[in-house]
Amino acid sequence: MAFSSLRLQTPLIFVVCAVAVLATALYVRQGKSRDYAPVATVDVISENEAPRSTSDSWRSQFFSIGTSTAPAPKASTGTAKQNTEPLTLTDQIGRNFFTSYVQLQQGNLIGNETAVQNAVDYTIDTSLESALAPRLYTLADVRVSADAGTAALHGYGNTLVSTFAAHMPTTDAAMIATEALEKQDFSILASIDPVITGHQRMISAMLALSVPKPLEQYHLDLLNGLSRSLYIAQGLRATEKDPMQALVALGTYAPAKNTINTALQGLNVYFRSYGVLFSAGEPGAAFSNISTISQ
Repeated sequence: MAFSSLRLQTPLIFVVCAVAVLATALYVRQGKSRDYAPVATVDVISENEAPRSTSDSWRSQFFSIGTSTAPAPKASTGTAKQNTEPLTLTDQIGRNFFTSYVQLQQGNLIGNETAVQNAVDYTIDTSLESALAPRLYTLADVRVSADAGTAALHGYGNTLVSTFAAHMPTTDAAMIATEALEKQDFSILASIDPVITGHQRMISAMLALSVPKPLEQYHLDLLNGLSRSLYIAQGLRATEKDPMQALVALGTYAPAKNTINTALQGLNVYFRSYGVLFSAGEPGAAFSNISTISQ
């Protein structure tokens, strides 16, 4: 993973090492810093999860290395242009980690295991607070219809599946990002752009769709699942410039997929329970194969 986007005026070796260490730590702490619970039925994330350290000794070891390898800052010539671009999450973590390192060094606490651990925990927690988050919709965003008759339910089911067929991306942003990282070719990330566009169009269509009152919660769950999927695609698209934000976004992959599938399954059960049937030639017939329309 490239870290050339770091724009901090700090010792390069220290920052690169800090980001590498925090990448592992973020995986471990991801579940505690977000409000998404792990989903047992979806194991996409766990298959590619970073190895978890069984010891905290790396913290003091890392700071000890930083003491001996961090070069002295060079005097400014006064000619460099100030970078006005907003800091990425990766930048912020590097900056905050270096600040903690300096404070520990000044307090002669580099060898204090408890102080180092507290500094690492604080850096991770405060950095994650500034991470971008997906937009979550409420029932107020859903266009609810009072008509809950069989015809209205039938029409909603057909329209919903047609909307998925028209706009839902057929490729997975996570697979594209994986390929880019494996080949170390970040130009491949451009293939995520149509995925982002597809999710944006899908969400716009869902917001415009009239929803029978009994189905509003299923529709809302679909919206939020799609919004999280958009968030993931956007985060992975920026992998080269902001790998930490990409990691945070990827942490919501399983919950996003599970939310969409669960909502579609709920709709299918509701239709069957209330005698809403779809013939073989109708779009709604796809509810018989939930995995097909939720890809």
